[in-house]
Amino acid sequence: CRTQGGNQGSLIGEYWDLSERMCQMNCNRNIACIAFEYSLQHRGQLCELHKDVIVHVFPMPGYICRIKPDLHLLAQYRGELLV
Repeated sequence: CRTQGGNQGSLIGEYWDLSERMCQMNCNRNIACIAFEYSLQHRGQLCELHKDVIVHVFPMPGYICRIKPDLHLLAQYRGELLV
């Protein structure tokens, strides 16, 4: 997951040895979380929660970037306004 600022200050949490499902649940429970990145590292599984809008994804084996499904965020990505 890559943000406009190169991920500087975007992380709101970093968790080790969680399943991908638990990582997603942590993001869903955190109102500030917009996306999560899940990766398989040599030390274990790494879960990173992001608070900034993801502008692109750099594809790499063993890495997953998921954007939180939220209607207002989807509208922001599309440039729409929800009332």
